[in-house]
Amino acid sequence: MSEKGANSILIEPHYLPGISWVLQVAQYDTVYLDVSSNYVKASYRNRCRVLSPNGVLTLSVPLAKANGNRDTMKTVKISYEEDWQKIHWMTLMSCYRRSPYFEFFEDTLAPYYQKKYVLLIDLNYDLLKLLFKICKVRTEIRFTEQYIEPGTAGFDDFRNIITPKFNNPLKIQLPKYPQVFSDRFDFFSDLSMIDLIFNDGKINLAKL
Repeated sequence: MSEKGANSILIEPHYLPGISWVLQVAQYDTVYLDVSSNYVKASYRNRCRVLSPNGVLTLSVPLAKANGNRDTMKTVKISYEEDWQKIHWMTLMSCYRRSPYFEFFEDTLAPYYQKKYVLLIDLNYDLLKLLFKICKVRTEIRFTEQYIEPGTAGFDDFRNIITPKFNNPLKIQLPKYPQVFSDRFDFFSDLSMIDLIFNDGKINLAKL
């Protein structure tokens, strides 16, 4: 894992974040989720990567029409023009029903795909709390109350570093574990944390 210089990390919230995101955040006492910056399209804020029978698949939460990058994360709304919750849940079932721990966590995760969230940040926050609970992450979660300038003292700023354009840009040592469809594909690293959970059960990140 990367060395840290502060007790707090500043980073944007992701939807079902990747393993490297969770491992990086777990090093800190407090994570400040940046909800005050302008929303950035084509990021993990509303998407995640899972492993399907056809390879890596990106799941995206559709968003209501916004004003480009002038909207902040805390104001971005979810669109329900399509039944994305049903699509995501059915996809997760298709991808992971053969995994060792899907049935164990199925009833825990399902309610998040039944509740009608208005704001993307509320969905991301609730799912993050669930992942932290499962993985025994003790990092306190807080939201930014205003825009924080880069270089502000007291934070290690990791905003907009983990993006779909780069695989594990922080060069974190990631765990290798048995995955579904290993008979078809080589190991895929840094998928959504849910991939590790479904395949490996309750995770204690301190022991990774």
